Amino acid sequence: MDSKNVKIEKTGNKKNETVKIMISGDFTIDNAHYIKQDLLDNIASTKSINLVVDEVSNIDLTALQLIYALQKSLSKKNIAFSLKVDLPEELLTLVQHAGFEKITTN
Repeated sequence: MDSKNVKIEKTGNKKNETVKIMISGDFTIDNAHYIKQDLLDNIASTKSINLVVDEVSNIDLTALQLIYALQKSLSKKNIAFSLKVDLPEELLTLVQHAGFEKITTN
């Protein structure tokens, strides 16, 4: 899915056990609805989600809260979740100052 300045790429599908979702670009409140909907569409019938956040030009608190909520939701549903976050140094510092350093260490 491409919406505004965000890019989401998926490998696998709902019938596979694992779906890999890659998010790049502008991961902010402006695109949160589209990203959330895409994530929800893939949760329903998979056993594992691998989320990769890479080549992000901007990230905000909404995006961080979305990742955190996704982790909690999947845990309650016994769906395996892995997260790889690769951010430029200035965005990494922002994430850490916002109190979400756990997200960047998975």
